[in-house]
Amino acid sequence: MKPITENQIELYAIEELERLGYQYIHGLAIAPGAEHAERESFEQVVLTGRLQKQLAVINPDIPEAAREQAISRTLQLYSPDLITDNEEFHRFLVEKIRIPYQQDGYQRSHEVALVDFDRIENNEFLVVNQFTATQLLGQDTSFIPKSGHHTYGLDKFFDSCRGRATKGLEVSLLSLIDLERQTAYALSVKQTPPSLAKESKDEVSATEAVTRVDFYLEHLREARSCLPKAVQYGVFDGYYAKRKFIDGVCALSLHAISKLRVDARLRYLYQGAQKKRGRRRRFDGQVSVDDLRRFESVGTVAEGLDLYTAVVNSISLQRSIRVVVVINRKDQEKPRVALLFSTDTGLSAASIYRFYKARFQLEFLFRDAKQFTGLADCQARDEKALHFHFNAALSTVNLAKIEAQRRHESDEAMVFSLFSWKQRYFNEQFLELIISKLELEPEMIKNHPQYEYLRDYGAIAS
Repeated sequence: MKPITENQIELYAIEELERLGYQYIHGLAIAPGAEHAERESFEQVVLTGRLQKQLAVINPDIPEAAREQAISRTLQLYSPDLITDNEEFHRFLVEKIRIPYQQDGYQRSHEVALVDFDRIENNEFLVVNQFTATQLLGQDTSFIPKSGHHTYGLDKFFDSCRGRATKGLEVSLLSLIDLERQTAYALSVKQTPPSLAKESKDEVSATEAVTRVDFYLEHLREARSCLPKAVQYGVFDGYYAKRKFIDGVCALSLHAISKLRVDARLRYLYQGAQKKRGRRRRFDGQVSVDDLRRFESVGTVAEGLDLYTAVVNSISLQRSIRVVVVINRKDQEKPRVALLFSTDTGLSAASIYRFYKARFQLEFLFRDAKQFTGLADCQARDEKALHFHFNAALSTVNLAKIEAQRRHESDEAMVFSLFSWKQRYFNEQFLELIISKLELEPEMIKNHPQYEYLRDYGAIAS
């Protein structure tokens, strides 16, 4: 028996609501950047334009200014307690929103209804797909072994295979991550220049010298205009979790999702009453991953993996972030802890975990390019020749994935293997050679029931 997926449940719910009279609109049709966009960003949950229009229908005798105040009060519901917010919104629904005004020296109020319970036809019922991101930006680097004295870009870069800095080359990759298909496509590849300054704890020297972080950020700036408008989030390795880089990402109208050290300096936000005089209190103690009593428990996302979340202040990033503590309890004696974060404090903990997990699709891109398309095998030494080679190697992986999707006809999720595609093309070429040398009839051979078996011989995925 096949497991029921979240997508199947969503489609069933949409069908049931349509049967009850709801109008269905696909989430991407009104997403930011779409031709008929109704949201300015993915953070915007309420369709404000529709709400304004419908309140005018429901409350024709109420002044427009009062209706706008009612909308403002509805959108600004916020308290540390979600239950309190829900109760307040429920009161707005059933008791109307009272907007006070003065008339003839008396205090009066307009009662603005959010729902017309007497005339159902005055309401608009809409069901929209989840509008969580389906595409992400991913950025990472990869070490390329290279020797010689005259090769452009030679420097010491971190080699993850050896676990230390090694002399060679490095490429910075920007990719588009497809969450629905669980794959990634190379968007831009640039070679890291040599002799860039290393990051310094001395902020004065760090701002004066051009560092590798500056190069990575400039690479992102150059490619920002090429990203689909629907892309709102970028996922980055923990190395990128530096104030300069995170501020640069946010300046490009993107939210960053990355990883912090488990001993990162974090502070709880103060939620209590403020004193009437003096400076407002902002923080309420240091965060420790050993004590998560003030964190919200999200639950188990996979076997042995528990999530806890809170909105806190990061001292190093100098901003409020949503932190997700991931506890791996598969080894009960030695549980492991990871600390993820997002600059979008409204993003759910489950989404942050899911988005960061998708970052590993970049590792598969590098793996396939190194194993099958020669990313690390270029003999050129010239800067332009190396740039062409690196982009050609990763573009070839892109083309192979697109061809695989074009030929995929099953309803099952596609399993992509570049080894299998190379094997199939080799088999096709070899069969063509046999047909030619033995002077066989091509159509007869290719229509034979066993031809597909021979073509797929040695492939490890369909």
